[in-house]
Amino acid sequence: MKKIYTNSMGKLATGVLLALGTVFATGCAKDAKQDIAEDGGEGTRVVIRVAGVNDGQGSPALKGKAGGSTSASIAEKAELIESDGFDVFVSQSNKIDKSANLVAKRANSFASGALRSDAMDDGFSYRLFLYESGSIAASELFMSGTPGSIAVEKGKSYTWFALSYNSTDEVPVADGSNMVDLVAGQDVLYASGEFEVANSDGDVVVPLSITFDHKLSRVAIELNTMGMFAPINSANVTVKGLNLIPDAINITTGEFVGDTEQNVTISFNDFQPLNAEGDRLIYNGYYGGNASENITVEVSNLVIDLDESAGENATRNFGSSKLTQQFAVQPGMNQSVVLGFVESPLTYGGVQWSRSPLYYTGNRSATSVAQLSHNPYRFYHANPALTASNPEAYFSYGGAIPGRLARQTNPQDPCALVYPAGLWKTPSSGNLSAIKSNGLTGLLEALNLNVAGTLDALVPVLATLAANVSGATAVTGPNAQQFTPSAGVNPAYAATPRANTLRFNYNGMMKEVSAVEGLVELSLGNTAGRYAAFWTNDRALGLPLDIANLGVMHYLGHTHSGVLVLNPGPKAYQATNLLSVDLVGIDVLKSSLMNVRCVRDASWNPAAIGYNPTPDYSVIFN
Repeated sequence: MKKIYTNSMGKLATGVLLALGTVFATGCAKDAKQDIAEDGGEGTRVVIRVAGVNDGQGSPALKGKAGGSTSASIAEKAELIESDGFDVFVSQSNKIDKSANLVAKRANSFASGALRSDAMDDGFSYRLFLYESGSIAASELFMSGTPGSIAVEKGKSYTWFALSYNSTDEVPVADGSNMVDLVAGQDVLYASGEFEVANSDGDVVVPLSITFDHKLSRVAIELNTMGMFAPINSANVTVKGLNLIPDAINITTGEFVGDTEQNVTISFNDFQPLNAEGDRLIYNGYYGGNASENITVEVSNLVIDLDESAGENATRNFGSSKLTQQFAVQPGMNQSVVLGFVESPLTYGGVQWSRSPLYYTGNRSATSVAQLSHNPYRFYHANPALTASNPEAYFSYGGAIPGRLARQTNPQDPCALVYPAGLWKTPSSGNLSAIKSNGLTGLLEALNLNVAGTLDALVPVLATLAANVSGATAVTGPNAQQFTPSAGVNPAYAATPRANTLRFNYNGMMKEVSAVEGLVELSLGNTAGRYAAFWTNDRALGLPLDIANLGVMHYLGHTHSGVLVLNPGPKAYQATNLLSVDLVGIDVLKSSLMNVRCVRDASWNPAAIGYNPTPDYSVIFN
């Protein structure tokens, strides 16, 4: 006994929702006139052309009279799933990335069949079924991009149905029960409507423009490692709960029929690259019935390729770290699910820190978004010791591009430009409380330690007075101080241990900077290997040495050591850097250059209306 798939099942099955093509009055559209002329037929006839395919952004169009259809968009969903190995930004919507369309159009086939773009290509086959008084009057094959015609009779009303596999495969005639066999591995496009033929003198020509709807649910699943700043090397991926196209369709009702629900399991090899960088992979397919109400995606043994800071040919294998995610699919609609893998933070003192400093990859002289490289804001994979040979990691206060001073009218938070947008931010001065020394806090926060000559002179004095940083361990070769995180440590980082502990390398800073609008040539002097320095986002308002309210807080860490040194050990302070404005008549904030170490932004809300995980890089140049 054959099974009928309808909406009443409450599953992925596509029901009796019928798509309307639009019937235009004779002579009301220029395109219709051109089609009539190109058809070259004679006598009273209906002239047919394909207008396109609905994009599936809303519910399937409802059957009704000519003149349009209604659709409703489903709400987008987004959440961050956290774990020690990796976090996953999961988003689901009914909008499919245009680049996914292009990949699908290039592909020859997938496990569930070839996926085409929303506009029907010329030369694709479709069949028009014409009914009059409930009986079949005509059934003819046509080709998209070429108008065709069928002879009709004056004064009669017709109901029409159109079917296509969205390919060159020919749709067969219906059997005596109005059933049309479906082709495994093909999309199903369907449309229906009605028209009347006027009872007028001479030949009557009725233009019929067909707009197809997808009868199956289009599913696009993306694996995205942009938040890990690496291409995907391999993974174990299983997607369950998808069902192949049923055996046939009743052309007059739109109901699917089939003998069984054929469950489909796809794997990592079924995914196709979305870009040349390899950090976005996509799987596309059209599906019918779903027996379990939900589709389940499981990802484990994720392996990514690391940047050069981790050593040549290095990879990171997340092994047992596993993501299991379920999502529902609405019938006849586009469904996009993005699994965005994000580097997990290291938690210490209640603050979630990035594992390494921020760096910028690409053209530091860029003056427009078009000149930026792919995914330009990243964290080093191995938290290496940085020197003057790493200008990509030394930022001015409020500067979005390293080595370039920020404009006083447009300071930026470069952490917010890390993918996904807004998940990370530059830390506040309050975020430093667990990683700095105790004692003389008020005085220390008021001191500008970056003025020429003061750093090496004042720091030893302050180090003698201040307590060692609680929980910190001084490290040598390269010099640093580090902490044991309360969360985030994972075996996947065993090969790069400096990224598996909260470690602040003594990467130094550039104290004196000329006020210029172009790139600053990085010079760390004697600070590299001696001091760790990174910005906060807090202005030092109202402090005694900041009369003009132009100070900004930053972190300064070092190790107090030596044979005759009193109170040796790891020290860290919250210091002030005085900004100079408009010194030479240009709109820049003159500041030191130092690292940026990002923290998670607790106010980040990916479910906010209009949220886009791709950062808006145009703010850099506004």
